[in-house]
Amino acid sequence: MKIGEYLIQKGQIKREDMEKALEKQKEDPNHLLGEILVSMGAIDTHDLFSHILSFVKSEGTIPDRIRVWISQDEIDRLIQEYEKSN
Repeated sequence: MKIGEYLIQKGQIKREDMEKALEKQKEDPNHLLGEILVSMGAIDTHDLFSHILSFVKSEGTIPDRIRVWISQDEIDRLIQEYEKSN
């Protein structure tokens, strides 16, 4: 499952917001999907991180495409949180 689909299924973002964020990212690939969704007001930073962490725990691995969602600092924090829980 993709992170975006997970967030939609969990009711954290709307499909329309995900589609808008993907379009915005196509226009400017330097922006992360998570940043775009936060700037749109679709989700707050804390909820985004916490649900991505839940996604990683449910999948049992950190997906390669995580880099389009959150910064390297956030990935490092995610890895620390994930390792603490296992």
